[in-house]
Amino acid sequence: DRWPKAAPAAERSWNHIAHRSAIMRRLPEAHDEHLILWARREEIPAAARDALRHEAEVVATLAGVIQAKSYEYSDDPEYLLSAQALQRHAQGIAAAAAKNDVAGLKLEIGRLQKSCSDCHAAFR
Repeated sequence: DRWPKAAPAAERSWNHIAHRSAIMRRLPEAHDEHLILWARREEIPAAARDALRHEAEVVATLAGVIQAKSYEYSDDPEYLLSAQALQRHAQGIAAAAAKNDVAGLKLEIGRLQKSCSDCHAAFR
């Protein structure tokens, strides 16, 4: 067989599926190439709302994944609070995009940036 046989689901962990370093590389990409661009605008065009919401939902999902017990620091309450804040603010960005709430979008992007900075100050 060309492909290795997958371990049963009960034996797999998120850390073996998506290494934390790969996730941490993807999060700045979402911020720098997608989210922050809209924080500089006064309006979110209708055609961009779905893409912006999608990118925020990807960030929220990744923030949820890094809370899994298989990840480094997942037993640290401060780390979990930081990951939960990241997830909450990404969900806020998605909600603001859906409502075309530019002020809410800017607020949540600022909060998301702070949650990243705070976490990196403690865990990098």
